Amino acid sequence: MAWSLAVSSESASFDLPGEGIAHLVLSLNRIGVVRALLLPYGQTELGRIDVGPWGVKLKAISDTLSIQPGQARPPGGHTTATAAALDPRTEKYELRPCTGEFSEAIFLRHGDIITSPKVAAHLTCRWTDSKVQVNSSMTDAVQVTDSAHTNGVEETPEEDTEDEDLDNTITAGSETKKLPQPQATPQFSNQQSVVVQETPTAPRITGPNNSLDVLEIEISHFEPVEETPTSSPASEREAEPFSTAYTEEPQDKASENAAKPVEPYEALPNASESPSIDALNTEVEGVNGTHEDAHQRKSKSSPQMQIPPRSSRKRASSTVDQDSSDAVSTSRFNKRAKTTKSSHDNNQDDTHGAIRDSRMENTDIEPPRKAATRTKKRLSEVAEATEEAVTPRSQRSSQRSTTAAIDTYEGPTPRVAFSNSSILKTNQAVKFLKKQGGAHVEALNDDFNILCIRDGDLPKKAKVLRAIARGVPIVTDKWLLDSAKAVHFLSLAAYKPSVPKQEKEWKFKLEDVLGQPQAPFKRINIHFTKSLKAVYQPFTEIEEVCKAAGANKVTSARINKTEDFIVLAKEDDDAEAQKLMQDGVRCYTRDLLTHSIFRGLLDLDSDEFRIDSGAVAAAGATDAPKEKKKRGREST
Repeated sequence: MAWSLAVSSESASFDLPGEGIAHLVLSLNRIGVVRALLLPYGQTELGRIDVGPWGVKLKAISDTLSIQPGQARPPGGHTTATAAALDPRTEKYELRPCTGEFSEAIFLRHGDIITSPKVAAHLTCRWTDSKVQVNSSMTDAVQVTDSAHTNGVEETPEEDTEDEDLDNTITAGSETKKLPQPQATPQFSNQQSVVVQETPTAPRITGPNNSLDVLEIEISHFEPVEETPTSSPASEREAEPFSTAYTEEPQDKASENAAKPVEPYEALPNASESPSIDALNTEVEGVNGTHEDAHQRKSKSSPQMQIPPRSSRKRASSTVDQDSSDAVSTSRFNKRAKTTKSSHDNNQDDTHGAIRDSRMENTDIEPPRKAATRTKKRLSEVAEATEEAVTPRSQRSSQRSTTAAIDTYEGPTPRVAFSNSSILKTNQAVKFLKKQGGAHVEALNDDFNILCIRDGDLPKKAKVLRAIARGVPIVTDKWLLDSAKAVHFLSLAAYKPSVPKQEKEWKFKLEDVLGQPQAPFKRINIHFTKSLKAVYQPFTEIEEVCKAAGANKVTSARINKTEDFIVLAKEDDDAEAQKLMQDGVRCYTRDLLTHSIFRGLLDLDSDEFRIDSGAVAAAGATDAPKEKKKRGREST
């Protein structure tokens, strides 16, 4: 059983994986299906195909795709109930391409045609079902034909019912020979035998003899058969003990039996005189349990009773079946339910098999026990299909579309950097990342498109600041760990860090800046004092952060007073900052850089991060006497 896509302009056919993802691509004006996407080599991904035990789902990626239903009308011979499970619409479905987190998808059926406005050829979805032949009757049918010509008796067709079974004729003896039996009417020999059959609603006798009188049976009184009458050697063929072969019936007797009507079981005047079904089951169960093959176990009815001659006419009313089935014990009913199956149920199962191929959802339909209930259910589906046919096209399309959150990563090949992360280089998740074509980025100046951090507080690290400034997505370590378990990259949306405490303290919203480039220092020169520069090791990383935030120039030497600079200094014990503030230059703490990037806004008019010149001067004056006093003590 497999899905495939056939190209209209070629004889080629693309086999889809049993479970996994394939890509519908356009390359050199030809449409095709690949399992590994090679975007830099001239391939355009039109759609993505997801295959699983539930079916085939197609999602449009970069262009609109049209789906023409392949089963617009039910095939000939299907009933109205069967048509309810098929799609009665003839117009095409249109899948719009992905935009952000919005996407549309559709479940494909056998025969659906996929077209794209970019190419003239189209693809046809096909389902190849494995054909398993179980309990085939072809061999038995050939044997029946040969037997009819050999014995010189023309075969008379008859209609089988769920209560008739000719596979287990039992005669007195000590051994049993197993022979395969056809499902059609067997040819009888001249030997007289009496059939003991389980079902009381189809009485018949199959063994009259030319030399002996036919056993007369009173319908009002049934007796269990204890031994088989012997016949003369001159007029009958000797049969092996416990043989399951059928005896041959003369033509005149066969026609006579065909003319006799069938008497229903409930017509017995005194049902209490007949032997119990449990007694018959006990009497015959030993022989049947020992001498039967796999084919006979499936089609036989084990306990049997003596019944009048059979008529080829079928029973007139289903009421007889209902009344007679009520008289059967619970144990016997359970045994028959396991070993027999009527042709009527087989036909109903075939109808259910055809209906289960319906799509929209891969729903298992449990077949009901009664045909009346099945008919009511199918009629209700017809009404629902009729109501759906008159709805607008947009509403119908939305019913088959998937607009929920995408659970698969969509974007460039992941180049992942780690900051304050719990994932080490030797972790299996890192090996999975490299195996999937991704990269583990360590240097800050190397381009990375995903940053993984430890779940918890947001660190003020250089990689975090650069990721926010560049608009690089930030996720927790759980994203890579879960992706390794799922054996494919998951969507980033569910793994964004949550830092409500820091958002309140730093007065920003992470959701507003995450994934969006921030340039609060655009065209601004930034100067770091020597004391503050010594805090950043290495200083080149903070230079990269400033440039990522839009800074024009970053210096740590002398200030060119002809240019405008923002001076970042230490809050205390910074001689350079004290001298600059004495010259009228404003100095700010280093938090101005980090908080401006987090907020996406630079506010120089606020005193939140401005260093007070009086506090710095007081700190310098306090330190000076201490230094002199210390030197004085050493001199003495």
